[in-house]
Amino acid sequence: MVNWQQPQRQSAVGIFLFAGKAFRETIAVILITFGSLIRKQKSTSAYLIAIALLAVFIFGRALLEYLYFRFYILDGQLVVKKGLFSKKHIAIPFERIQTVQLEQNLFHRIIHHYRVSIDTAGTEKSEVTIHALSYNKALSLKAALTEHNLASQPETSATETQDHIISLSFKDLMKLAISHNHLETVGLIIAFAIARFQDIKEMFGIDAYDYLEEQGKGVAVTSQIIAISIFFALAFAIMISVLRIVLKFSDLQITLSGKGFNLKHGLLHSKQQFIGSNKIQYIQWSANWIRRKLGMYVFHVKTTGEEDLKNKQRIQVPVTRVEFLKTLSAYYQPDLPSSEGDKNNIQKVYAFRKTLLIGFPVTIVITAALYFAIDWWCLLWLLWLIYFHIKNLIYRKNFSYWVNDDALEIASGVWGRKRLILNWHKMQVVSISQGIYQRSHRLADLIIHTASGDVTIPYISLQEAQILSDYAAYKAESSQKRWM
Repeated sequence: MVNWQQPQRQSAVGIFLFAGKAFRETIAVILITFGSLIRKQKSTSAYLIAIALLAVFIFGRALLEYLYFRFYILDGQLVVKKGLFSKKHIAIPFERIQTVQLEQNLFHRIIHHYRVSIDTAGTEKSEVTIHALSYNKALSLKAALTEHNLASQPETSATETQDHIISLSFKDLMKLAISHNHLETVGLIIAFAIARFQDIKEMFGIDAYDYLEEQGKGVAVTSQIIAISIFFALAFAIMISVLRIVLKFSDLQITLSGKGFNLKHGLLHSKQQFIGSNKIQYIQWSANWIRRKLGMYVFHVKTTGEEDLKNKQRIQVPVTRVEFLKTLSAYYQPDLPSSEGDKNNIQKVYAFRKTLLIGFPVTIVITAALYFAIDWWCLLWLLWLIYFHIKNLIYRKNFSYWVNDDALEIASGVWGRKRLILNWHKMQVVSISQGIYQRSHRLADLIIHTASGDVTIPYISLQEAQILSDYAAYKAESSQKRWM
């Protein structure tokens, strides 16, 4: 039992974690320093002195950070005090807490500890991070924060009465890895390589670009060599991408209870994310073309301040079976509008107007610019305009929405598919937007503003938009349920 009203320190092993943090923050300076020593051919004693000073700085800083970091719970707030020369006092009311995350990297696993991160609405990074807590204390703190209870919490209270509903098999992991966007990983690897080239120049005084150019002069560059190099580079990137997905989503477990939504996943770096049910604004699930064929979806819990959160803070769950989708969506909204209401579509003119207002201007500008470079071959860009219009036609055809007493449901997509469910009482403001053409043809866009972003139904009749706007406002004002 832990009395969280008393100021607490992190576990003593946190000193090593603070030291690692200090080392990472100063790594650039360290490498430049040792690069300078290498270029000047300093003696061994100079290296030993540099290493000793580095160790004193890093562990001295880590010790001070550890000693001057305290946290406790008081009057419905999590209070954190830290800093020696620049003191910082943070007080987070329970109602502002968005998610509580428990993380374990390899070092945390070895010592059986957790890193606890507390996120609040409208922030791009964790408001508070406690780098090292024992297993029991981490679970107890999580329970105290998520249950809004200042009393001491039993270690098991964070997990009791929860129903385990989803896990992934090895086959599911492979399907998820194959259908991932591997181009993202290729871009990350290229960006990392370019950044490291510049670091080499700063550390050792070697211009990596000039070095590669000199080496390249001695190699007969042929189309076969280029093709083979591209093949192996892509194969390596895809292998890294698959490995990332397998490591990230291994041991995935999802549990639901009256308190909220709990997600656990990760092999080497384990993470547990908890979000209270009252913080969920709306839900959606989506699938690209490949995942649709494999019967897979990504389920996204849209929370308060979602637009300001980083990807690692968002609750996104890979779902490999349709019955899992039904279970997850029923937690937020048991009666889906599509199961009982009539389907509504947007106006057919949507596709033509999008092509006219966006496609044509872009095509004219780019075609004119390409003409000076490739002459009449620039007309090939017209193929993009045809593709853009076909895409708009498909989007218009696939866009549907349903309404019932409790919620709004929207289906959309072009090659992939997306489904969104929004409960009326989660709505903040509803507005109607009209362009010049829409005003003359009595059309409008209905925009529903939530604490997690806007939901738009484009190109419906003005009368329909006004009816939906009035109904949404009535449901939000008359509901006895809290939006947060």
